[in-house]
Amino acid sequence: MAKVTLFSWGPGDDLVVTSGQIPQGVSETASPDERRRAVSRGADLSWIRLNLPWSLWKNRNFVQAPLQMFYSEAQNVWSQSISRALSVGMNDANLDARRMLLADEINEYKELYCTLLTRMVENVENLQEGDAALAKDMLSRLYRGHQAWHLAHIIIKHLSPRPANMNADLPFDLVHWMQEHNPSDLFQGGSSQPFLTDGASYRANDDWWRALFHFVMHVYIDQAVEMLSLIGRDGPFAHQCGEDGVEMVEVMLSLLVGGGEGGEVSLFELENMVDNNVAIDSYWRVWTTRKEWTYLDKLVQRGASPICQKMATMVKIMKGSEDEISAHAYSWLQIVVTRMLFGRSETVLGVADLASYADDALTVHGQFVRKPEDEESVIKDLLRLDMQGAVQHFFTDLKDWWSSAHLADVLYRGKYLPFSQLFASNMRTYAICNYIDILMSSNNMWQVAMAYVKGVVESDAMVDESTSVEARERWRVRRQEMLHLAHLIISRQHIDSDIKCRHLLQCCPEYVRDIHGSHLWDDSELIVKTASEIQCAWGLRLYARGHEAASLYWLARAESKLVATLASQSLHSFVQGVDDSLYRMQPILQYVEETRGEDIPSEVQLIRTYSRMRELMATVSDLSLKDRQSLRSAKNPSGATLVQAGREAAKLLLELLDESRGGETRRAAPRSLSLPPSSSGLTRMQALQDVESSFKADRRKRSEAERMRMESIRLALARGLSVSLQQEASAQ
Repeated sequence: MAKVTLFSWGPGDDLVVTSGQIPQGVSETASPDERRRAVSRGADLSWIRLNLPWSLWKNRNFVQAPLQMFYSEAQNVWSQSISRALSVGMNDANLDARRMLLADEINEYKELYCTLLTRMVENVENLQEGDAALAKDMLSRLYRGHQAWHLAHIIIKHLSPRPANMNADLPFDLVHWMQEHNPSDLFQGGSSQPFLTDGASYRANDDWWRALFHFVMHVYIDQAVEMLSLIGRDGPFAHQCGEDGVEMVEVMLSLLVGGGEGGEVSLFELENMVDNNVAIDSYWRVWTTRKEWTYLDKLVQRGASPICQKMATMVKIMKGSEDEISAHAYSWLQIVVTRMLFGRSETVLGVADLASYADDALTVHGQFVRKPEDEESVIKDLLRLDMQGAVQHFFTDLKDWWSSAHLADVLYRGKYLPFSQLFASNMRTYAICNYIDILMSSNNMWQVAMAYVKGVVESDAMVDESTSVEARERWRVRRQEMLHLAHLIISRQHIDSDIKCRHLLQCCPEYVRDIHGSHLWDDSELIVKTASEIQCAWGLRLYARGHEAASLYWLARAESKLVATLASQSLHSFVQGVDDSLYRMQPILQYVEETRGEDIPSEVQLIRTYSRMRELMATVSDLSLKDRQSLRSAKNPSGATLVQAGREAAKLLLELLDESRGGETRRAAPRSLSLPPSSSGLTRMQALQDVESSFKADRRKRSEAERMRMESIRLALARGLSVSLQQEASAQ
């Protein structure tokens, strides 16, 4: 199986990460239909289009490290948001409470996106010479994603309920969004002359006035005031405006920054009110009805200087004239935001008006024509409230499955996707599954991927008896999809220690629990036992390394059928003295103690009994030695203790022999039981007596195999007794 890793892949840009296999026989020039057919011939795979060459992805500082940190940080935000949503409740009765949480979550994503861009820009200089253009394209798409998340935050904030003490103004929020993503220096760098000389006369400098209009549309008050001051009463170009022109400038400055006779509100003060969480509806009406507007109209009508026509245009823009705004805006986006700000009248315009204005602006500028990989497509969808389109274009145009998955999740929890909750949940699962595929392709991201699997299942729509059959079936399918991903994530991980194995087991679907402590998947859903596969794989790896006891421990936990075979081999080597180290048996004995002897394979029980018997026989030998020493020193021997220990050892020996299975492989008794060489003849004699008594007490008719087994036991004990007596005689 080919191992595909997102951060060590090349060349080419097509990855299959769901199964970790690269399909054969699919050329780079194959059509999408041919690719889909090739995928369907193999398995249920998902294609991930990176559209980035290997030379760019292999750069750790520019791509790998920033993206890995971004994915991890975003997962923390997402997990906390899911927990809050679950604590509120996923049913429709708590919809408003859930929606109130979404704006802050989106804002955190936007800040993380900004941090990602900062980290990547810091290392862009370290790229190879030929990668500069590719890096620029990547950063451009990422910046569009950051811009889109900022806009999504604004729209969701105004679609969702807000606390009573929180005021928000959609037009000014859009203005601030445009200010952040279209800096003021974008309109600077042209001529600083408001008028151009034409012989003895003056004419307006169109470039200068166009920049002034843009500053006003973006509410860059400081820059607009600075430009107007050049033609104001004390400005260096005042003489070119005439008296009426200078008066118009002074009135316009009053509307922008204040200074009127009654101290009326200005556009600058309105913006400050919004920043200070003050509702400006009534103040906006005061500003639009100031008498300076009427006076300004009169000055424009009677003026004859070149400034009059330009000031008349500025007045129309600030009064929300659609024609003037469309004629002087540099983009369709500026048209939308400027109309939202200056087109308001008695009431503040809302998101429905925003969608209408966006449709109008896109129609005027011919932007409704679909262009491949349009970087503004997500912005267009969000402004038009086409949430489904925004989710889709995040991955088709911006190549950003992370944003597609998280936006679909936010819209799902807020029920902002169209059609039905079933459609929303299916779309959300589809996007998150593809994002999980990307996470799975990095060895460092498997825990992040598993967190998404868990969160998606936890927060999926609950089904009840009133839900349609189709919805319940799709709910079960989504759970199975996530269960499959969970199994795939865990089973792909490399295990190199017991600690890693135990850590993986905690994440297995069999053991994962929800916030209420219940199992995330029922036993009926767990067709594949991930934990058993993990333990079997690690157990077999340990056996290959020669760690038989540890291997038996993990295989027994996995309830593997190999336990009996491997345990028999290990026990045979152990009894025959091939390996006389008891400590190597400790892992399997520890497992026996943990399970308290329940459902233990017979071979494993045999190892336990044999180990106990050996330990007890060592104690008997020690007591026998002390007994002989006490006789030499004329002290009272501890004969009763010795006999009691000997009897207990004999019973264990009998239990050991009884636990062994009859059959062709075990009919022949060993030449001598592997007891400690210092065992006394008394102990072996007592064992033989207990064996004889046990067989005589059992009066049932025995089979041929049982009779042969009895004779084997007698022969083994007799041989052991003979050896022991000879050793003791020699010692004396």
